[in-house]
Amino acid sequence: MIEFACSQGKKVALEEGVVIKKCFESQDVMQRELTGLKMFNMLLPEFTPALIEVGTTYFLEEYATSYGVSVEGTNIVAASKTYVEDCLAKELALVYQRAYNRAPELYKMWTASLYKIEKDFRLSCYFLSEIGGNRIYAKVCKDLQQLRNEVCKPQNITFLHRDLHTGNVVINDYGIKLIDFEHAMAGPFELEFQNAIFWKDSKSLDYRKIICSVVQKTGLSYNFELEKLLGSFYTADQLTQASKLNDLKKISLLLSKL
Repeated sequence: MIEFACSQGKKVALEEGVVIKKCFESQDVMQRELTGLKMFNMLLPEFTPALIEVGTTYFLEEYATSYGVSVEGTNIVAASKTYVEDCLAKELALVYQRAYNRAPELYKMWTASLYKIEKDFRLSCYFLSEIGGNRIYAKVCKDLQQLRNEVCKPQNITFLHRDLHTGNVVINDYGIKLIDFEHAMAGPFELEFQNAIFWKDSKSLDYRKIICSVVQKTGLSYNFELEKLLGSFYTADQLTQASKLNDLKKISLLLSKL
């Protein structure tokens, strides 16, 4: 099982060999992970660890982590990136198809998130204009405003994990399961792989291959111009979270990539 707790210290710690405690920097971050997990439990239960609520404590059953810990006899097996990418394409297509009937609700969630990110970024990251980041601050603000004016079709809005990479896909004898849902939210499918587009590191997946496969399976209309615009949404979200946590190292790393 994995127990969710809001406390400082190690993000993930093994206790007594059977319980993994996952700690979060704030109550808000923990709540975002639980909200994302609950939504994926509903849309994609066969590929998501089961969430159990006991009072104010939350647990996950059938859980193994990418940290190499084996829980309740579940063994992690090696798999190629190609296998992971093929499995993810199938899962994301299922999420999109199952979210279709909830499109109006998800569209409202997306517009609320967009408004909140823009507001938080303007308030939390104004300091960028004082440390030589005037161009970045101005561009992100402009792009976020343009996003609010863009007419995203409600049926193109789905529920997103937003942190898909090899470290967040657990493979065991029964298939794969997704983990780490703190960035999950409703939004355009073009937002799903902004992390891979931005970081391009060893954990990143072949997002173009996955996108093409999802489009073929669902008939989804993918907008590459919107994808570019949503890069600023991802940047704003990352900088805002780092700013709230006073994570200067993360802020410096983000700015170096822009």
